[in-house]
Amino acid sequence: MGIPLIWVYQQAYQAYGHRFWWPARTPFEVVVGAVLTQNVLWERVERAIALLEDAGWLEPGRLAHATPDELRPHLQPVGYYSRKAPLLREIARWYLDHRHRIPQPSWRGELLNIHGVGPETADSILLYAFHLPVFVVDAYTRRILSRVYGVPGPWDAPYDRLRGWIEQRLPRDVALYQDFHAQLVEVGKRSCKRRRPRCSQCPLRSVCAYALRDGKAFAPAGEDPPRRSRPREGPGKAVPRAIAR
Repeated sequence: MGIPLIWVYQQAYQAYGHRFWWPARTPFEVVVGAVLTQNVLWERVERAIALLEDAGWLEPGRLAHATPDELRPHLQPVGYYSRKAPLLREIARWYLDHRHRIPQPSWRGELLNIHGVGPETADSILLYAFHLPVFVVDAYTRRILSRVYGVPGPWDAPYDRLRGWIEQRLPRDVALYQDFHAQLVEVGKRSCKRRRPRCSQCPLRSVCAYALRDGKAFAPAGEDPPRRSRPREGPGKAVPRAIAR
């Protein structure tokens, strides 16, 4: 189906460089951030994490015994207190039971059995906190890949089907999965907007069907179709061999 998926990563990498995501000082901070970022902008998550840290709640042993009322003042930036406070307590208990074990793929099922943890949250924890090779699928992933390939595909399929489609087309590499996911987030935030995408500013424009083709079929309602342009090479940054293989 069209261009190799690794080319999409390489184009974004050449434009933005390594993204160094997930921004956290400890694996447990990754876990907490993955829970807090559900339906919330990352800037709000950072504020909540700072409040939790200042109050000493980023220690899993303490968080595992926290009450919702104790956590509520520190979760003001992200909201959803009644749901996220109990979830943080449960995820802290799970973390305490697993932090000294060798990570296993079966942990995904355990995480999904925790009320409030969905596939994206579970995979974020496994990939970024425990370095298991599972690709994280989010709204940016679906939007960008549907536009890049521009043909019927698994973009609207259930989470696990799209994740499998991606993993089948990439080397099984934790560093690649981490940075590719981060690159897609960056592309989505900067240029591949849900409405009125900024194709002329997008590093994927030379490999993206949406940016290269004319026709209203490719333009969401209320948008003008993109102008036809010739593919061109991205900036000449080298891609690390360990990642672009």
